[in-house]
Amino acid sequence: MNDPLINQARLLHPVISRLRNLTMAKVLVPAESMADCAGAQLTIPQWNTLTVIREHKDMSVKDLAEAQHVSAPSASAMVERLVEMGFVVREPSRIDRREVRLTLSPAGNAGVDAMERHLLQSIIEILERIGPEAARQWVDVYEKIRVVLDEDEAVDRPSFGGRISQGSQAV
Repeated sequence: MNDPLINQARLLHPVISRLRNLTMAKVLVPAESMADCAGAQLTIPQWNTLTVIREHKDMSVKDLAEAQHVSAPSASAMVERLVEMGFVVREPSRIDRREVRLTLSPAGNAGVDAMERHLLQSIIEILERIGPEAARQWVDVYEKIRVVLDEDEAVDRPSFGGRISQGSQAV
Protein backbone atom coordinates (compact mmCIF):
# COMPACT_ATOMS: atom_id res chain seq x y z
CA MET A 1 0.00 0.00 0.00
CA ASN A 2 1.13 3.54 -0.72
CA ASP A 3 3.13 4.84 2.29
CA PRO A 4 1.50 8.31 2.29
CA LEU A 5 -1.94 6.66 2.33
CA ILE A 6 -1.13 4.39 5.28
CA ASN A 7 0.30 7.39 7.14
CA GLN A 8 -2.83 9.43 6.38
CA ALA A 9 -5.02 6.54 7.52
CA ARG A 10 -3.00 6.25 10.74
CA LEU A 11 -3.51 9.96 11.38
CA LEU A 12 -7.22 9.94 10.57
CA HIS A 13 -8.21 6.81 12.49
CA PRO A 14 -7.61 8.11 16.04
CA VAL A 15 -9.12 11.51 15.18
CA ILE A 16 -12.24 9.87 13.74
CA SER A 17 -12.45 7.64 16.83
CA ARG A 18 -12.11 10.60 19.20
CA LEU A 19 -14.73 12.58 17.28
CA ARG A 20 -17.13 9.60 17.37
CA ASN A 21 -16.52 9.12 21.10
CA LEU A 22 -17.01 12.82 21.82
CA THR A 23 -20.26 13.06 19.90
CA MET A 24 -21.60 9.77 21.21
CA ALA A 25 -20.86 10.76 24.79
CA LYS A 26 -22.91 13.90 24.26
CA VAL A 27 -25.66 11.96 22.51
CA LEU A 28 -26.16 9.67 25.49
CA VAL A 29 -26.95 12.58 27.81
CA PRO A 30 -30.65 12.81 26.81
CA ALA A 31 -31.28 9.16 27.69
CA GLU A 32 -31.04 9.98 31.39
CA SER A 33 -33.85 12.52 31.03
CA MET A 34 -35.96 9.79 29.43
CA ALA A 35 -35.38 7.33 32.28
CA ASP A 36 -38.94 7.77 33.52
CA CYS A 37 -40.27 6.04 30.42
CA ALA A 38 -37.25 3.86 29.62
CA GLY A 39 -36.04 2.81 33.01
CA ALA A 40 -32.48 2.55 31.70
CA GLN A 41 -29.73 4.41 29.89
CA LEU A 42 -29.68 3.67 26.18
CA THR A 43 -26.61 2.13 24.60
CA ILE A 44 -25.03 3.38 21.39
CA PRO A 45 -26.35 0.35 19.42
CA GLN A 46 -29.83 1.13 20.76
CA TRP A 47 -29.50 4.77 19.63
CA ASN A 48 -28.30 3.56 16.23
CA THR A 49 -31.30 1.25 15.96
CA LEU A 50 -33.70 4.06 16.83
CA THR A 51 -32.16 6.34 14.20
CA VAL A 52 -32.36 3.65 11.51
CA ILE A 53 -36.02 2.97 12.29
CA ARG A 54 -36.75 6.69 12.29
CA GLU A 55 -34.96 7.19 8.98
CA HIS A 56 -37.07 4.47 7.34
CA LYS A 57 -40.24 5.42 9.28
CA ASP A 58 -41.69 1.90 8.95
CA MET A 59 -39.61 -1.22 8.39
CA SER A 60 -39.46 -4.94 9.07
CA VAL A 61 -37.00 -6.64 11.42
CA LYS A 62 -35.35 -8.16 8.35
CA ASP A 63 -34.93 -4.70 6.80
CA LEU A 64 -33.48 -3.42 10.07
CA ALA A 65 -30.98 -6.29 10.23
CA GLU A 66 -29.87 -5.61 6.65
CA ALA A 67 -29.57 -1.87 7.29
CA GLN A 68 -27.39 -2.48 10.36
CA HIS A 69 -25.42 -5.39 8.89
CA VAL A 70 -26.42 -7.72 11.73
CA SER A 71 -28.27 -11.01 11.87
CA ALA A 72 -32.07 -11.05 12.04
CA PRO A 73 -31.96 -12.64 15.53
CA SER A 74 -29.64 -9.85 16.75
CA ALA A 75 -31.93 -7.19 15.31
CA SER A 76 -34.95 -8.92 16.82
CA ALA A 77 -33.35 -9.00 20.28
CA MET A 78 -32.52 -5.29 20.03
CA VAL A 79 -36.08 -4.50 18.94
CA GLU A 80 -37.49 -6.55 21.81
CA ARG A 81 -35.52 -4.50 24.33
CA LEU A 82 -36.54 -1.20 22.71
CA VAL A 83 -40.20 -2.29 22.69
CA GLU A 84 -39.92 -3.11 26.42
CA MET A 85 -38.41 0.34 26.99
CA GLY A 86 -41.31 1.99 25.17
CA PHE A 87 -39.32 3.41 22.24
CA VAL A 88 -40.38 1.07 19.42
CA VAL A 89 -43.78 -0.19 18.37
CA ARG A 90 -44.23 -3.55 16.64
CA GLU A 91 -47.34 -4.01 14.51
CA PRO A 92 -48.43 -6.66 12.03
CA SER A 93 -48.03 -5.61 8.42
CA ARG A 94 -51.25 -4.60 6.67
CA ILE A 95 -50.02 -6.35 3.53
CA ASP A 96 -48.57 -9.57 4.97
CA ARG A 97 -49.81 -10.58 8.42
CA ARG A 98 -46.75 -12.80 8.88
CA GLU A 99 -44.50 -9.75 8.79
CA VAL A 100 -43.97 -7.37 11.71
CA ARG A 101 -43.47 -3.67 11.02
CA LEU A 102 -41.43 -1.39 13.27
CA THR A 103 -42.05 2.28 13.99
CA LEU A 104 -40.92 4.63 16.71
CA SER A 105 -43.26 5.41 19.57
CA PRO A 106 -43.77 9.05 20.58
CA ALA A 107 -41.11 8.48 23.29
CA GLY A 108 -38.76 7.03 20.67
CA ASN A 109 -39.26 10.04 18.41
CA ALA A 110 -38.68 12.41 21.33
CA GLY A 111 -35.50 10.54 22.24
CA VAL A 112 -34.13 10.71 18.71
CA ASP A 113 -35.01 14.44 18.57
CA ALA A 114 -33.12 15.04 21.82
CA MET A 115 -30.18 12.96 20.62
CA GLU A 116 -30.02 14.84 17.35
CA ARG A 117 -30.04 18.23 19.09
CA HIS A 118 -27.13 17.20 21.33
CA LEU A 119 -25.20 15.63 18.48
CA LEU A 120 -25.62 18.64 16.22
CA GLN A 121 -24.62 21.00 19.03
CA SER A 122 -21.39 19.07 19.62
CA ILE A 123 -20.57 19.26 15.91
CA ILE A 124 -21.44 22.98 15.77
CA GLU A 125 -19.04 23.62 18.66
CA ILE A 126 -16.22 21.97 16.72
CA LEU A 127 -17.12 23.80 13.50
CA GLU A 128 -17.04 27.13 15.33
CA ARG A 129 -13.62 26.35 16.79
CA ILE A 130 -12.01 25.33 13.50
CA GLY A 131 -13.37 28.37 11.64
CA PRO A 132 -15.47 28.81 8.50
CA GLU A 133 -12.82 27.87 5.93
CA ALA A 134 -11.82 24.61 7.64
CA ALA A 135 -15.49 23.85 8.31
CA ARG A 136 -16.28 24.25 4.59
CA GLN A 137 -13.36 21.99 3.67
CA TRP A 138 -14.48 19.38 6.22
CA VAL A 139 -18.00 19.41 4.77
CA ASP A 140 -16.59 19.07 1.24
CA VAL A 141 -14.47 16.05 2.23
CA TYR A 142 -17.35 14.36 4.05
CA GLU A 143 -19.62 14.96 1.06
CA LYS A 144 -17.09 13.16 -1.14
CA ILE A 145 -16.92 10.31 1.39
CA ARG A 146 -20.74 10.12 1.40
CA VAL A 147 -20.73 9.82 -2.41
CA VAL A 148 -18.20 6.95 -2.28
CA LEU A 149 -20.23 5.16 0.42
CA ASP A 150 -23.44 5.66 -1.56
CA GLU A 151 -21.77 4.21 -4.65
CA ASP A 152 -20.62 1.18 -2.63
CA GLU A 153 -24.15 0.65 -1.30
CA ALA A 154 -25.61 1.00 -4.80
CA VAL A 155 -23.52 -1.93 -6.03
CA ASP A 156 -23.98 -3.79 -2.73
CA ARG A 157 -20.25 -3.75 -2.09
CA PRO A 158 -19.10 -3.56 1.53
CA SER A 159 -17.24 -0.35 2.28
CA PHE A 160 -13.78 -0.49 3.81
CA GLY A 161 -13.67 -4.22 3.17
CA GLY A 162 -10.13 -4.33 1.86
CA ARG A 163 -7.14 -5.45 3.84
CA ILE A 164 -4.56 -2.92 4.88
CA SER A 165 -1.14 -4.25 4.15
CA GLN A 166 2.36 -3.03 4.53
CA GLY A 167 4.85 -5.00 2.54
CA SER A 168 3.89 -8.63 2.75
CA GLN A 169 2.28 -8.43 6.21
CA ALA A 170 -1.31 -7.44 6.85
CA VAL A 171 -1.72 -4.60 9.33
